[in-house]
Amino acid sequence: SGCGAETKSAPHIGFVGVGRGDYVQETTYRYVGSGEGDFDVVEAPQAKSRSYTCIVIGGSVGVAALLLCFVISLVLPPPTST
Repeated sequence: SGCGAETKSAPHIGFVGVGRGDYVQETTYRYVGSGEGDFDVVEAPQAKSRSYTCIVIGGSVGVAALLLCFVISLVLPPPTST
């Protein structure tokens, strides 16, 4: 191989873009015995249901506190100066 000469490598499979090549990648698994492999069938995690209890209780306490302040401000006589 001289100066500037091309060196060719053996052909290999490479990603060329979705729908642009002639081959698809496949993954296969082989059963090797209980506890002998690296992969197993697992359950998909369940989505956590959201509980809005804390938000509702916190909001209710906040509204009640504001309402209490408003009622107290109406009941108390205004300050007077001499």
